[in-house]
Amino acid sequence: MDFAENYTCRSVDEIQSAYWHQTAITLHPAVAYFKLDGSLQHRSFVVISNELAHNTSTVWSILDILVPQLKQIDANLEYIHYWTDSPSSQYRNKHIFQVIANHVELFNVAARWNYFEAGHGKGPCDGLGGATKRFADEAIKMGAAVIQDAADFFTWASTSTMREVTFLWLERDACQQKLEVTSCLKIKPIKGTMKYHAVSSNDTRSIIVGETSCYCHDCLTGEVCSHWDLHILDYKRNTTVRDEQQQQQSVPNTTNNDIIHETVDSNTGLQQVACKDGDFVACVYDKKWYIGFVSEEDDDDVNVSFMQASKAMFKWPQP
Repeated sequence: MDFAENYTCRSVDEIQSAYWHQTAITLHPAVAYFKLDGSLQHRSFVVISNELAHNTSTVWSILDILVPQLKQIDANLEYIHYWTDSPSSQYRNKHIFQVIANHVELFNVAARWNYFEAGHGKGPCDGLGGATKRFADEAIKMGAAVIQDAADFFTWASTSTMREVTFLWLERDACQQKLEVTSCLKIKPIKGTMKYHAVSSNDTRSIIVGETSCYCHDCLTGEVCSHWDLHILDYKRNTTVRDEQQQQQSVPNTTNNDIIHETVDSNTGLQQVACKDGDFVACVYDKKWYIGFVSEEDDDDVNVSFMQASKAMFKWPQP
């Protein structure tokens, strides 16, 4: 699988200024090979998205919708072998290694990720992406389709003559949620990442890596030969992918600073809390927690400056 060059929306008749306001669409082709009754078969997929960032969070989101499709091909799927390019911003980095280590936990199937060498030739995914864009251009020129954004492209593709291709929709919000998860994962990079061309899951805390892919008899039968090296994923804090997903719904951790807190009796309503200038306070409003700093005190009134949410973190407002 691989990212295709973004598709640029065009119209048959358009004003001159439309050239400067063209909408781009992300296309991610994938070709799955499998054995059926002893014969090698394949299925083609194209993921269409309005998320233009070709990064790790987008790749992870693509796996979320692609792996279930592979399980529909074979309900007894036991192992997935990924073959991709090796850009560090997309497929070969510490976050993808984390996904591979937790692949069984996330998708209930083990996986190995293989990386092509730099400067390799074109593959089936390049042809699939090019054919999809060519068919879209022809449909627009014939007046059979109007494609102005990613949703229009998916609508056209789902009813096009490319019936041997399965088109999948990926919403931008799903990628943003994965981006928040990856930004919270405190994983140290693995030394020598760019020289490894094969990564396989070992357990949720470690992976096995090789400078080249290996499919000897031992590897094909589920054993680990001497070709592989073991690497422990070094976390800055003791969390896994599943833990981080659960923490997105939980209350953020507090610091070791002195925090004033008061229990509110549901029968009596609000109670007064003794605060003074320089105190940190935690407040609940509309069932959400907010951390604040008492910046001014005047008799029974206090002025509190609250931190603002910024993705998965909080920051103080600008003065």
